[in-house]
Amino acid sequence: MLSFSSRVMEQWRADIPAAGFMLGCHAFALEELGFYDCAEEVGRQAVGLEPDDAWGRHAVSHVYEMRGEAAKGINWLEHGRASWTRCNNFSFHMAWHLALLHLEQGDREQVLRIYDDEVRPRQTDDFRDMANAVSLLWRLGQTGVDVGLRWSDLAETALTRRRDTTLVFAALHTLAALVALGETESVHELVEEIAVKARGTGEQARVAADVGLPLARIIAGLSTAGDRRSLDAILTDLPKIGGSNAQRDFFVLALAKAAGANGDRAAFSRICNVRRHLKVEDRLLGSIESHASL
Repeated sequence: MLSFSSRVMEQWRADIPAAGFMLGCHAFALEELGFYDCAEEVGRQAVGLEPDDAWGRHAVSHVYEMRGEAAKGINWLEHGRASWTRCNNFSFHMAWHLALLHLEQGDREQVLRIYDDEVRPRQTDDFRDMANAVSLLWRLGQTGVDVGLRWSDLAETALTRRRDTTLVFAALHTLAALVALGETESVHELVEEIAVKARGTGEQARVAADVGLPLARIIAGLSTAGDRRSLDAILTDLPKIGGSNAQRDFFVLALAKAAGANGDRAAFSRICNVRRHLKVEDRLLGSIESHASL
């Protein structure tokens, strides 16, 4: 994405009708590669040119999250609320970012309110909306928050998709929901479907083989010491699964939790070190470490 957007930027001018939209895409690509200062500058310029396009604002919110600047991120998103709340289901994702920032500040009640009113205001089976909901509820659970019956709202979609491995990224979020719901039979069924996928051909089959299946076994609590892939190897291949760094952080945290649960201090430390290259230390990682068997 950065390669493409950089080539476009060679021809970029502020008077081009789509100038703001192009800057928004470029800003996000810069952020994902860790060029946070430049991403913030370009993203702010994008918003200045196209204030109703959420993509530039989204890119800058990523920057604040990765830097651990929760208060700045909250102010930035709230300032643009009139624009991003009108952006179809992308508004749910923007609200997800807002909730993560409040979670870092320890404002759990506010996170639950945002979840109910803005992340999951209605039932939807769009896999992106499910990813928002699953990863946020999982994070809340790791910090000891009782989410009540909110997992139950995801049950119908998760059970319906217990054999769906079209996109490994989506399947792993479905799996996490099934684990949280205590649907043991369906958990095993989906893990087996991912195993079947891994033996197939095509891009998603390779993703399933390289990272999807070993990660699925960890999420499902089925991983054993004899499993072929180490936590380090899964972490290395994690970008293959797709999504943003912020979205994949859910899986990084799951790997850290697995290492902690196994008492593997060395693996836990390596995972944390890799994570620090993308994101500063945060409250959530500290919570996982405090419950680890290290």
